[in-house]
Parts: sequence; structure tokens; C-alpha cells
Amino acid sequence: MHGINRSQITQTGRWRELILFLLEEWASLFEKSDHTVPSRTMHWRLPESGWIKLKSDGGFAADEQMGSGGVIVRNDRGEFMGASRIFFGEVLSAAHAEALACLEATRVGARLAATRVVFETDSVEVVSLVMNKSFDRFEIGPVIQELKRGIQSFQDFKLI
Repeated sequence: MHGINRSQITQTGRWRELILFLLEEWASLFEKSDHTVPSRTMHWRLPESGWIKLKSDGGFAADEQMGSGGVIVRNDRGEFMGASRIFFGEVLSAAHAEALACLEATRVGARLAATRVVFETDSVEVVSLVMNKSFDRFEIGPVIQELKRGIQSFQDFKLI
């Protein structure tokens, strides 16, 4: 393999997973569904009437200490409202990448001038850190603080 090293192949595999996830979400836009959007790990559920849902996911390449994230936005009818993807330079852990992806979701919600927002992440650790007053993971404490401020800037919010 000329010009490609082993770490690039590993990183490419992780990017591939994120791209496949986002493509599955995109494809689901064209499927008729009353209440759920299929995904690999769980079923997406509609937010309550008048709310929007921002689903975020972060990825972490431990060997390069880099990460990326994505956000998908849907309204209370399951209609696609937007998406965002972001590359994070230096990332300390998978939880750090997940927290940064959630932070990106707050920025997307603010750009949409949303008022009633459900933030969804698959990181139990990030949800726990945001809901608690203390930080068990000091290295991502500043990101968690910024995430708390971002989430609380909305009129109504839920973090699941």
C-alpha cells in the first residue's frame, strides 16, 4: 500500500463507521414510518409535539488522539431539519469526543433558534456528568461545563 500507513487504515475504518451511520440516517428520510427511524443500535423515537430532537454521536481514534462528531436534527414529525459534522483536533477519550459532539448539538440548536429541544446521545457517561454537579472525569470538565451552559440556554430541554 503505497503512501498509506497502518494508523491511516485504522482511522479510515472509524470514519467509515461514522459515514455508514450517517448514510443510514439519510436513507431513513425516504422510508415511510409513523414513529421510529431504524438505526443499528436503537430505534429513534419522535420528540413530543412542538419539540425537536438533536441526536449526536462522537467518534474517537485512540492511536491518533483525534475525534469527530455528527448531529442529526429532526422535528416532531420525524422530518429531517439539518445535520452537522465536525472534526475535533486533539481528543483525550471517547467520552471527550461524545461530549464535544453534544456541544456541537447545542450550537446547531442555537443556530436553528430552537426553544424546546431533546438532546440525545448514546453516551451514558456524558449524560451522567451533565446531570451531576461533580466531575468524575476532570480532563473533560471544561467541556461538560460549556455543555451544561449550552443546554440550559434553551427554554425547555431534555438530555437522554
